[in-house]
Amino acid sequence: MRLFICASAAVIFCASLGATARAEEPEGLVLVRDEQPAATIVVAAAPLWKNVKPEDDLAKDGRIYPRVFAEELQFWIEKASGAKLPIVAEGEAPAEGTLILFGESGLTKQQGFDCRAMPPEGVRIAAFERGLAILGDVFPALERGGYFCNRMDRNYPEPAPVEGDLIDRGIGHATYLFLERYAGYRFYHGGARDDPEALEFGTVIPKLKDLRIPKSLDFRTHPDFTHRLGLGRAEEADRYAWYRCFRTGGTADVHANHTHTSWHNNYGEKYPEIFARQQDGTPYFKSPTAKFIERSALNYAHPKVLELELEHIEHYDKTHTLATGWRAYATPNRLVAAPADGKWYDFSPEAKAWSDPDADLFETQTDLFWQYIAKLANVAKERWPQRRVIGSAYNRRLCPPSDRVKLPDNVGIELALCRSSAMTTLEANRVWLDGVIDRWYELLGKDRNNLGTWDYFCWPHSFYTAPVLHPHALQSFLQRNREKIAGSFVNPGGPMRMNHMMTSLWHRLLWDADLDVDAQISEYCRLFYGPDAGPHLEAAFKLAVERYERTAWTDKLALSSIPPHAFFEQIYPPDVVARMEVEFLAAYQALGEKPQNALYRKRLDYIYEDSGKSYFAVDGWAAFFRVSKLWHATKEAPVFAAPKVEDEANWAQATEGVLRDGTHLIDSRPAPESRRASARFARSGQALVVRLEAKLDPAALENVERDDFVLAFYELPAVEAQADQDVDEHEFFMRAASQGEPAKVFSVSVGRDGKASPSGVSARRFDVRDGWGAELTIPFAVLGFAEAAPPELRFNLRRVTTLKAFRFEDQKRKRGKKIPEVEVQSLCLHAYFPWVPFPYKERAARLKLE
Repeated sequence: MRLFICASAAVIFCASLGATARAEEPEGLVLVRDEQPAATIVVAAAPLWKNVKPEDDLAKDGRIYPRVFAEELQFWIEKASGAKLPIVAEGEAPAEGTLILFGESGLTKQQGFDCRAMPPEGVRIAAFERGLAILGDVFPALERGGYFCNRMDRNYPEPAPVEGDLIDRGIGHATYLFLERYAGYRFYHGGARDDPEALEFGTVIPKLKDLRIPKSLDFRTHPDFTHRLGLGRAEEADRYAWYRCFRTGGTADVHANHTHTSWHNNYGEKYPEIFARQQDGTPYFKSPTAKFIERSALNYAHPKVLELELEHIEHYDKTHTLATGWRAYATPNRLVAAPADGKWYDFSPEAKAWSDPDADLFETQTDLFWQYIAKLANVAKERWPQRRVIGSAYNRRLCPPSDRVKLPDNVGIELALCRSSAMTTLEANRVWLDGVIDRWYELLGKDRNNLGTWDYFCWPHSFYTAPVLHPHALQSFLQRNREKIAGSFVNPGGPMRMNHMMTSLWHRLLWDADLDVDAQISEYCRLFYGPDAGPHLEAAFKLAVERYERTAWTDKLALSSIPPHAFFEQIYPPDVVARMEVEFLAAYQALGEKPQNALYRKRLDYIYEDSGKSYFAVDGWAAFFRVSKLWHATKEAPVFAAPKVEDEANWAQATEGVLRDGTHLIDSRPAPESRRASARFARSGQALVVRLEAKLDPAALENVERDDFVLAFYELPAVEAQADQDVDEHEFFMRAASQGEPAKVFSVSVGRDGKASPSGVSARRFDVRDGWGAELTIPFAVLGFAEAAPPELRFNLRRVTTLKAFRFEDQKRKRGKKIPEVEVQSLCLHAYFPWVPFPYKERAARLKLE
């Protein structure tokens, strides 16, 4: 980061501002005096886009109409002091008094301020003889980097910019930097302005009688990284709620999310040849066991895929609406092509020539995808020369392609760090990840603005209910790669409450990679939790940081996944957890019941208690303390008996396993009785029989679509060691955490339609009171035991209940349009209930067969 604070000679006063003689104010330039306004905010008279009127919805974007941010400044100054500074257009500026020139206008130009000569997203806050200028970098909207993304972006809004339109890339940053540096605000958590309780919760609000600044002030800064997206929460109604916390944005324009999701709904029957195929030749979209995201897996070697992609782009440019089944992340300066999520491998005949199943996990299909991007980019050069093509380097396509793929110079990528920056505490991961970045940087012409990263706030802790506080490791990663990457999109998710301290630091480091991390942690604890509780929380957080960053766990890690024994035995052993818990309890004791500490206690409750609303179910420190104790208390895996059965009477001899309370590493809270589920195992000849029963709350039955049971067996012959195509993403990570232990996974879906849909086994459905059940028959030969059944198996079981009516914020992103029912399945809320204590091989249940 480049930061300049300097004193400058007084600017000669311009007559057009109506100069009048006034006495010098030795105390500085006064904006608020005795809780009364002492300055007027002056903005440009019109938006920066010619075809936008102030009353248009698009004018709510503060980069196009900076008056929006002027109103933010007005709101927060009044919140702190009670003084509401008036806002006027430049033609109405008063002839006397102090002015705050806000954003580029004719008056700022008269004063000699040049907003168009600033660095990207630059900020300047400077005093002049008559007042203060708060300014941001202004840039042509149609040039590369002009139309940039952040949390306010609405993806190619109507109307599109035209030649001569400008965008203010720095004024939002200037607003909140001013409030933090000169008014004393701290923004730690999003909260809509029309929600006073949420606003107070997330913001450290100063109490000001006066607000004054030095007359010699000339503060200039700009961010270290030109790509800083993500981590906020989409449910906030106020579009600036998280922007004020993180100052997201960017001018590199390399964000790439999934654009090819849902193609199977529209083209599956018409063009089945364009879809990726499983090993048996079946397209994923026809497989009953393939996940929704995998059903859109495309065959990127088939020419029809590119043909349809180009049709979608042309349709979008003509209508500004999405072509069916296409998710666009296009702007006037970029096109994005990114596969659906998932770990699929394409066995299509055309794809084989571009694939290598024996390569490293992240290189098996890299040539296949990047030869497609090369073709699209070459076409774009001819049709849309102002546009770059941005591809997503993710999963099996993460590493750079071989020499046989020639990427043209209009390609940029967003590199998904499947071994996230949180994994760089291990030297092997650090060396590997830096090497991948080096290779991409070279391939993309050594222009860091062609290379952004997709980092993961949600990895590796999403599946483990444990804190991942790695600020120094993140800082080191950013410093090492500062000249090679544009920055990061930070994928939200995971236990945000438990890792709230990291949310307060992540984007601050993207703005200034040389930040004093320890000082920031101290300030965060003192201001957000108060002087009484702050020192205790600082001690707990710094201990967690030290343990995570300095413990060298012993496992070989394939993905951003740490096995639970590394978390609870190596990183956070019982004595360390006990010390952190003592500090939390001391923080509560220090706060006591003092009325002045009520807000601090509410914030402490937020990070300590389980929310019950997180996608990953538990996200508070209390859950971590509870699960840690559970891990050490549950040393022995449960044992179940599988007797031989000839008829129904024999089932009484089978051990019943119940989804019981307090038994899981992810969600250690009780599974409600209304969702009780059980399983029994038996042997019938040369097959294992599994009987599953799922109880449902009658009152909620109409809202339940189906129950999915996933059954995983471990410790099988080595021949089964290869990845099973039916393994879902969570099992995929679990197996990686288990160092690649062989597993055979079966799933069965029991739904309202009266059917039981199996995966590779025979199944039948039956009804139980207030619910349903399924019986699976799995031949031992399928399990890898061709001649005789083993005396014992080890297994895990989970249940996922899918609610059919749940919607995410996608409805808003689709501007109120009805979501196709088939797509709803990918947006459903999943109530996740595991069976055995921990879904990992070392704690897998033991099944003894007669």
